[in-house]
Amino acid sequence: MSSSNKRTSQCERIHPMDVQMAMFHCADGFLKQLMVTKLSQCQYALPLLIPDPFTQQIEFPLWTFRQIIKSWKMRNTNNEIISQTQPIYKAETPMVFFFRFSSVSLSKSQLMNSLINEKHNTFFHRNCPGSSKTRVLMNGVVEIAWFCPSGKNTDKFTDCVAFCNLHGDAGDHEKQLQILTEIASVNVVLLPRLDRNDRHAAKIQKLYKHSKPLICLIAEDISTIKKRKNHLPFSDLKIVDEEDDDDCRRGREEAQQMMSLLEKKSLTENKESFLPHQGKLWHQWSQKNKELHRPRADETEMEIAFGLEHIMREIGQIYESCSSVRKNKKDLQIHFSSLPGFAAEMMISGFPLELMDGDAAHVPLIWISAVLDQLIQKLGDQRVFVLSGKSTMLNAMFGLQFARSFHAAELAGKSTRHHDNELATFVIGLANLTLINIFGENPTETQDILQIVVQAIMRIKKNVTDITAEEKNEEGRRRLQQTLDEMTKLAAKDEPTHGTTKPKLLKLETKYSNAMMDTENKKKKTDDQKTHHENTLYEKSKELALKLNDKTNDEETLKKDVKKIKDNPPIKDIDIMRDVREILSNINESHPLDHWRDIFSVMILSFNISKMGYNISYIQQLTDYIKRRVTEHEEGPVKYVFKDEFFMDLVLSICKKVNEMITDQHRLFREANDPVIFVEKKREQYYSIFQKYCHGVSPSAIFGEIICQKLKEPIEQSVYKKTTRDLADEMRSNCESLNGNRSNLEKHILKTLAEEEDFDRYMNYMNNPRDHFNNFIRDEVSRYITQKFSVSVLPKMKENIKLLQQKIMKAAHESTEHVQVNSGDVGLWLKIFTQQLSDELIFSEKDLSGVKHDDVDDFSLLEDVIREEITIIMVDISRRFNTETFPSKLNSKFRPDELLIDHFCQCCWVQCPFCKATCTNTIENHDGDHSVPFHRVNGINGMDDKTITN
Repeated sequence: MSSSNKRTSQCERIHPMDVQMAMFHCADGFLKQLMVTKLSQCQYALPLLIPDPFTQQIEFPLWTFRQIIKSWKMRNTNNEIISQTQPIYKAETPMVFFFRFSSVSLSKSQLMNSLINEKHNTFFHRNCPGSSKTRVLMNGVVEIAWFCPSGKNTDKFTDCVAFCNLHGDAGDHEKQLQILTEIASVNVVLLPRLDRNDRHAAKIQKLYKHSKPLICLIAEDISTIKKRKNHLPFSDLKIVDEEDDDDCRRGREEAQQMMSLLEKKSLTENKESFLPHQGKLWHQWSQKNKELHRPRADETEMEIAFGLEHIMREIGQIYESCSSVRKNKKDLQIHFSSLPGFAAEMMISGFPLELMDGDAAHVPLIWISAVLDQLIQKLGDQRVFVLSGKSTMLNAMFGLQFARSFHAAELAGKSTRHHDNELATFVIGLANLTLINIFGENPTETQDILQIVVQAIMRIKKNVTDITAEEKNEEGRRRLQQTLDEMTKLAAKDEPTHGTTKPKLLKLETKYSNAMMDTENKKKKTDDQKTHHENTLYEKSKELALKLNDKTNDEETLKKDVKKIKDNPPIKDIDIMRDVREILSNINESHPLDHWRDIFSVMILSFNISKMGYNISYIQQLTDYIKRRVTEHEEGPVKYVFKDEFFMDLVLSICKKVNEMITDQHRLFREANDPVIFVEKKREQYYSIFQKYCHGVSPSAIFGEIICQKLKEPIEQSVYKKTTRDLADEMRSNCESLNGNRSNLEKHILKTLAEEEDFDRYMNYMNNPRDHFNNFIRDEVSRYITQKFSVSVLPKMKENIKLLQQKIMKAAHESTEHVQVNSGDVGLWLKIFTQQLSDELIFSEKDLSGVKHDDVDDFSLLEDVIREEITIIMVDISRRFNTETFPSKLNSKFRPDELLIDHFCQCCWVQCPFCKATCTNTIENHDGDHSVPFHRVNGINGMDDKTITN
């Protein structure tokens, strides 16, 4: 090649469509299908007829179209909009075939784009970025794309229409021309001019005489002729389907074999047979596991579905169960340790690994860790950037294989907000970057998604620890709000608007929601400070003892060091009524707030103040609740409006009555979390450690004692939670009012009302049935616990303590054995120990971060010390069991009464507008009409006399 030709060759740009076709020709059947599927997802034209670059045989790659599904809307004869969704290779649609003779100045592909979608280049054309004058592999290729109507009056076509585009001069590609002109509904030809002496004149004349409508585009002059339809067999067309590929054929046979097994039984029976580890017991275990590690989790319904992800879940379950007992299942044909390797190979080939079981909301950490370890072995320990987003977008952008979910508009709003929050927080928390596509989505659903996502982002603990943390977070919130507003405005441009509605995003954070978030952050900071203080005390005790080297017990020196870590500001006292006045002043500044009257008290919603501390937002929520109830009363049958003074007096009166309760709860929080009080409480404990180090006690023994002290609170929490569940189950069996359904419960409520003859309670039952049910359940539970504490509650707690003690000792023994067999260190011992207890206690290696234990090497002694100390702790916990401490020790949202209220009261509470009978449907926000077995007598809901004017 001459140097001039080389330079010319180097300067010529490769046509992008040549790149696409080169990849297509080099790909196997699976990759071709994947390429075409991705092109379809991105709304690009697909190769329909492809000439072999060597033999020129025409190929129709039917198999590549088998995963493509198209949806469109059209109007029937009654002018009703109907929806159609079909695999495109089965859809019967009219076809318009575009081709040209000779060279024309008009871009055929660009003209077709204007018919399909003016805003998107469905067909690549000469004016697209990156295009070049020369192309090698596109001549003779026929591409296809579809116009899918939306059912609107602005649609250019009323039905789904296919558009085919022959690239190159049609005169040079007679086979493609013959095939497409026969099967098309309409033929469109572009000509530079109409000349009888043109070399293509005979072909044009033949098309003119043909049975199909013909549109000729010649310098903006259009001629249309419509005639009859005809069909022609094409013996020289090679149709490539899955039967022509050995891998495809074998894969299809195996898939059909698997489907034949599944088709013999119902979907439910298949899950029970082939997925035994994902049944009701699994969901219950996941639920209990979440309850151990979080304050509260809503129950998830078991969805009836069967897919690849369910098979992979089953494999993960088998691996985790075998791993926990360190031996193979008897019917497993391969060793369980090889299972993560198979999953890693699937990931490398493009299939996703499920991180969270969406049905049970459970993360199988052991399985995921094992698969990722195998992935690292196969690919190396690579730096990973985590990108999260919706499956369709990620599949299209990166060629992935995420399963797509279809969310119908009629189902919008029916998913649980708690579950969505849980998933969003999980996904966004893992990601470096989160992509959210809000264009073309249901506006209501988009707002819900944005709210959930923003709340998730706000709740993720930022790694900002310097003195500008507060300013950084505030600036971040401001920028996020600004960005979301812009996103919403952009999305609104594509949506039809009514009148002069201005697009706007609902502000998610008010002063009080910020305060709630600050409370959570401060709680975490306080917990971290407690851990830091405790670890500092331990290190000071150890360091001082080693310096003194058994010379003296220098308590004064230790006291001085203790004082050094008491410089953190103590938790302040609170003034409830001051906060009430501040909030009411913000509501209405024109009325003095120097007086109030006792009117009535209400049950304050539990804010878990004893665990989280007090925040002014709690008073704001209480005020909002009172305001809502007052408004509901004003809008009742009798129309009247309360004055602002009444509302403020009412709030002051109620807050005065709950003042003592809130103050007492905050006092408990302060006693447990105030750094000054905390350090003082721990001083004696760590002085004991100091003395033991001075007397030469083994580091292993001291470390065992520290572990037991750290376990004390988690043990107590676990025992109370387990006893709570046991009590709730027992009451559903033994308590007459609670051992049936809601109808049985209501029967006992009515019986109690009749016996008490309290008119106010009757009114509460009729006007606020849900509140009345809740209060009745609370009274029943309180009475049951009081009457049966010694014969039921106490034995359960002692039994749970005994079982927990056995599990702790078993974990310690197995950890010691594992370390001795594998010549491990204390780090390995602690890892095995905490993993063994992860299902029972909220306890992890992090709880001992900062406590140096490198010198712990006597694991038999460590186990003995834990056995001795745990026994002492269990006795101490048992000694404090009594009817007074039991209710106060329970988690405010995990109590027997709350569990029973969730069981009985998560149902429909809509009342008949005429007689106030309550709907008996057991599903809240159910579909269809409300119903009652019988209505109540007239007059229950009050009478409205139209003759009275004043």
